[in-house]
Amino acid sequence: MGKGRWALLSGAVAMALAALVCYRWYSAARLEDIKGDVLAQIDLIQEIVLTGEYDYHQVADRAALHTGSRITLLARDGTLLADSAWSQITFPSFLYDKEILLARQGQIGTAILPSPITGRNTLHMTKPGHGPLGQEIIIRVAYDLTDYDTAMGGIRMGMLLAALGGCLWMLWGGSLYRLRVRPAPQALARYVEAVSSGRPIQWREGDGGEELHRLADSINALLAHNEDIIRATDRKHSRINTILGSMDSGLLAVDSQNQVVLFNAMAEGLAQLDKGVFFDGGDKGAASPTARRILEGTARVIDGRRQETATLTVEDGRMLEVHITPIVNKYTPYDDLGALAVIKDVTQMKKLEALRSEFVANVSHELRTPLALISGFVETLSSRRDLSERETDRALEIMGIETKRLSGLISQLLTLSKIENDLMPRDDQQVDIPAEVDGALAALDNLARNKGVTLAARLPRDLPPVPGNAAWVRQVILNLCENAIKYTPAGGRVRVKVWADGSTVRVSVKDNGMGIPQRDLPRLFERFYRVDKSRGSQDGGSGLGLAIAKHMVTEMGGQIWAKSRGEGQGSEFVAAFPLGPAGGAGEE
Repeated sequence: MGKGRWALLSGAVAMALAALVCYRWYSAARLEDIKGDVLAQIDLIQEIVLTGEYDYHQVADRAALHTGSRITLLARDGTLLADSAWSQITFPSFLYDKEILLARQGQIGTAILPSPITGRNTLHMTKPGHGPLGQEIIIRVAYDLTDYDTAMGGIRMGMLLAALGGCLWMLWGGSLYRLRVRPAPQALARYVEAVSSGRPIQWREGDGGEELHRLADSINALLAHNEDIIRATDRKHSRINTILGSMDSGLLAVDSQNQVVLFNAMAEGLAQLDKGVFFDGGDKGAASPTARRILEGTARVIDGRRQETATLTVEDGRMLEVHITPIVNKYTPYDDLGALAVIKDVTQMKKLEALRSEFVANVSHELRTPLALISGFVETLSSRRDLSERETDRALEIMGIETKRLSGLISQLLTLSKIENDLMPRDDQQVDIPAEVDGALAALDNLARNKGVTLAARLPRDLPPVPGNAAWVRQVILNLCENAIKYTPAGGRVRVKVWADGSTVRVSVKDNGMGIPQRDLPRLFERFYRVDKSRGSQDGGSGLGLAIAKHMVTEMGGQIWAKSRGEGQGSEFVAAFPLGPAGGAGEE
């Protein structure tokens, strides 16, 4: 019996030691995992602060909402900048807290203290950082350790029960030793192996008494809680990845060695990156010239520690604006964290800026000519009293013509602006195309006679009506016919033809005038574009008629195009109006 008791005592001591080692190992490992999660939260908060998209209070509140922790942002001198528990703060300064002092020395501060708000055990971690304007700040995260303490308490309770069970086994004698105690070390070793591999413990009847059963249940509960924490962390990472993936700008991050550590889907498409950028020094992933130029820029930013903005033109003609910002630890000299590149496709914006500049220049030119003439004649009439009646009438006639032309130009600009901004009333109705052609030709009869141009039409009367705006249809025909008459010499001919073609009714305006070079056909419908640059605006119109016609036809769901065999070969303009909504013919 003596040997049995000594064996029983030895087994109980071994079990207690093993349980103590397991407990200390697991509690330390779990605490380190929690610290790692908190540091990751701090780094994410630092990235959000650097973007400057939110003020400090918004950053603290949003971070607290997503992490479940208390977030505090302080200035270098300890002044409180923001706190997610602002309304519950009862003390004015954090300056002499242990973890704050460490952060002010450029270190990561850690302290486990009762929370002044909840009274629960809380892990306080601080890390130095900097704001979007370079100001030095301290980021502190207070992580509630209630779940951790509960889990560790369960394990301690299990150890206590195991120790009490060991004493009972020793008192109960050899039979208890043979039946209960002897299997315990083997069971405990199996438990430790299961915990180290993350598997749940399978308790067996031969493992021992109720104490070991409770210990197994407590450890299993702790493992389940750990799995919940891991899943929560995975969800946070998934949320971050989703946010990065939904950004309309490319995001590319590199470390201090200029190796890519992160990029989102938009950056992958814009910079033509490959997943191989993470391996073999990134040579494979940075094979595209665009990616190489961006990485060259991040290298310069890391070396110079200053922001850089550049506009790159890629192979397919797109224009990318790349803004690169260094990420530097200001508390540790030469501790470069890397650089962050934000990539935006500004192709459309640049085109719009160029079009706007060209439009302003053209409008200024078109307005300057009639205004100069009017101003000159006004000055002449004011300064000279000896003008004959004929000269005065001629000056007033020219002023009237230029005033009328100026008024027409402004009216056309307003019409074009209203169409482009969807401000024109549509008044959808069933439009009789031949009737609108008749009205347009009647309005242009005097212009054609004065120019010596024959204006003829072939109009079938059995065509179906098209849905749209009758005033717009007539304006389109007026613009096309007036354009043809102006560019057809005396003795020429302008023919208008209307016919049904499948799902559209088409109107053709064909002349035998000066013709259009092939290089000018794609630009005919641009505002202020003229084929013959030598012709003045008085002869060739304002350059807005075809642009207005195109916008009106397009708004009605149709298409408009021009054809010509070249200079001196005449030209033909065709407008196709759909018989149904949103229909239309392809361009020819």
